[in-house]
Amino acid sequence: MILRVHGVARIGFLAAVLASTIAQLSAQEGSDAVDVAGLMRQIRSGQLDDAALDAAADAVLSTGEAGARSLFHTVRTDLTSRGKALRKDVGRFVRDFGRAAPSVLAARLGRDGPKRLEVLREEILSRSRSGNLTKDEVTAFIDPRVAELRELLTIRSADVFERVPKLGGTYSELTLDALRVERLFDLQERAELVLLRTETGAREIERYPLAEDPRGILVDLERDMTRLCWTAVPMGARDARVLADNEVIQEGVVPEEREGVRILNEIRVLVGLPVVAIDPKLCNASRDHSKDMVEHGFFAHVSPVPGKESFGQRAALAGTSASAENIAAGQQNGAGAIRAWWYSPGHHRNMMGGHRRVGLGQHRTHWTQMFGG
Repeated sequence: MILRVHGVARIGFLAAVLASTIAQLSAQEGSDAVDVAGLMRQIRSGQLDDAALDAAADAVLSTGEAGARSLFHTVRTDLTSRGKALRKDVGRFVRDFGRAAPSVLAARLGRDGPKRLEVLREEILSRSRSGNLTKDEVTAFIDPRVAELRELLTIRSADVFERVPKLGGTYSELTLDALRVERLFDLQERAELVLLRTETGAREIERYPLAEDPRGILVDLERDMTRLCWTAVPMGARDARVLADNEVIQEGVVPEEREGVRILNEIRVLVGLPVVAIDPKLCNASRDHSKDMVEHGFFAHVSPVPGKESFGQRAALAGTSASAENIAAGQQNGAGAIRAWWYSPGHHRNMMGGHRRVGLGQHRTHWTQMFGG
């Protein structure tokens, strides 16, 4: 079920009527004067803007535990139903978006595009893996070709919506629905706070917990669309699976490290290389080396810490293996570290190598990147 948005004039009229009703009720003495049932009908209508919705909830909650109980259960029931329907609609939208995205790319490339991709990729990789690579060659030769690949292969949500306008309309409706459901969740939490003030109310909350929190639905939707735009680029099932898995790995990876890996994989997708999977153990080993460099005052691949002299030893201590390592210092985020390595020939070759796993580890402004087969 997708909630429909009513006309602005209609919403404004209802809000004005509700505000007038609340004002009249407030002028009367005692909470018994509040028409809780009538206000709840207004709340359930889905036709109130945020200000009117807050005013209605305030009036209901002003009656104390009885009003809070009415608001809590009404909103909880509505939220459970709407939330379930919204998640189902979002799932259907993501499926349809995923089917449409490749057609956008195919239309852009046309008949000659695939051949141009092949030429660009061959030129980039032959130079990137050259033992004589220089920073100037990265800037003057490789960068323009990567930019052309990016122009050819990068699609955005707006491109998909332009090709399939119906999806754009559905996305707008889903966004409004999600915001409405989030507002209902806010009301449920407000009613919960009032109920928790009394012993009987607290028992009510214990018996009927909050409905599922919907506040991550839009964030997940945006992430899914971004992922699907990238997986529209022709790639094997393994690469698509790794990109999806990298997004959900939590333990052993921090956000800036994940972002650095995402940027690296974006480049590898463009140039036609297999993506690298995040290895949390390599992240731990990398982070530990970054920390050692800061705390022991050195900047090198060879560590003075006993048992951690080589990157191979450091990887083994973390329970994994490694075949190459990059280090950097002075960068505030993962994007900065990747950029620094991109223009450093030896590090550049490592990032464009035939690796299957990667770990990125930050400590303050020191970075270590380790690769594994």
